[in-house]
Amino acid sequence: MSSEIPIPLFCPSSSLLMNPESSKSGSLCHLTYLNWLSAFQASKRLTNPELAYQTGKGELYDTPGKRNTDSLSLSQYLENPFKRHYRVQMFENEWQASEHFYHFSKIEITFEIKRLFYKVLLLKNKEELSRKNLDSLEETYQLIVKRVELGETRELEAIKLHVETLKAQNELNKIRTELSLAKENLNKFLGNSLPADFSILGKLGYRPLPIDEQSLLEKALLSHPLIKGKERDLEFAESQLRYVKWQRLPDFEL
Repeated sequence: MSSEIPIPLFCPSSSLLMNPESSKSGSLCHLTYLNWLSAFQASKRLTNPELAYQTGKGELYDTPGKRNTDSLSLSQYLENPFKRHYRVQMFENEWQASEHFYHFSKIEITFEIKRLFYKVLLLKNKEELSRKNLDSLEETYQLIVKRVELGETRELEAIKLHVETLKAQNELNKIRTELSLAKENLNKFLGNSLPADFSILGKLGYRPLPIDEQSLLEKALLSHPLIKGKERDLEFAESQLRYVKWQRLPDFEL
């Protein structure tokens, strides 16, 4: 008996956890994101002050001889504020870019899961239609054979219908093979987390959305994570250029 999975319960977002490719690429992207976040947070910190103790001997000017000397000093390095601003901004841009690329990797995996999922459902519906067509042809063929036996029609008609029945059987076998491969691909993509004999329940529907193409394109340009990531890369390059320019101004030390 097959294990049936209704569409409402088969959520692509939850199946991201079952996909080995998603876990691997997602972990790498998330690790990159955390690394840049840590680097960004560290870039805002000031360097630790330096405590120095010096000892030695010095010549006396008023009387002959030497005298032991020692001193304690505390110094603090202060980076040129303009250079520091753009340096911190560089790390912030890289951190934000890595965050957008991480979200993009999740979108890609979710799309692939949905595509494989609905391909199985489509082939299942095609299999059902092909099977009904074959059953109808077989019933019609049996009726034609009886009519041939009674002499009501020519044997050629039965032969033609038999050929059509064989074609329908071959088409059904082809669809079943494609369905089996599609289910196998889906299960592999989900890390073989589904039972081998699983079946998907659901119906395919066509509901066109009245969306203007230009409006859809503008929304995509504003919100697509890959584009957002490239924008952060551009801002990083601009900050890096300004950072190099402000290196002309020396740093300070108190």
